[in-house]
This record gives sequence, structure tokens and C-alpha cells, in this order.
Amino acid sequence: MSKTAIMYFTATWCGACEVMLPVAEKVAVKHKKELEVVDITTGDGQQSATLYGVTAIPQLICVNKDLPKDEGVLSRLIGVGKVSDVKFA
Repeated sequence: MSKTAIMYFTATWCGACEVMLPVAEKVAVKHKKELEVVDITTGDGQQSATLYGVTAIPQLICVNKDLPKDEGVLSRLIGVGKVSDVKFA
């Protein structure tokens, strides 16, 4: 299991999240051997959203799962972006 994960925070009512979904899916396919992609719907995953300080969606957060939360966040992409905008360090 990879120590790096991309958490994709989304909501069912979020139009921008629908636009960003193909980007999250492409990242998952392109890097499936190096990382785990976790899809979190903010209504259901409110505890995770609060823990990682998510105040806007869509949001992709790259984390090192071996580190504590406050040290483990490697990067964030808030809003709509491209695959090349997703950083892993």
C-alpha cells in the first residue's frame, strides 16, 4: 500500500466538483501504482473535511499517510485545475 494519498473533497450539489472529477480520475489512473485516491463527499466526510481544514470544494489534498496530519499535507489544489496542477510534494 502506498504511503501517499490524494483526497478528493467533493459534494453532490457542487457544479465545479463535476468539472474537476475527470481530473481526479486521470490522476488516479496515471499514478495508480504510486498513490491511493480517496473520494470524500463533504456531507458524509465532514470529520475529514474539518480535520484537513477544507473550507472550499472541490479540493485535492496530497498527504503522506505516515506523518501526522499537521506535517503530512504535501500539497493542495483548491478549485478546478488540470492534471499538471496536482503536486505530490
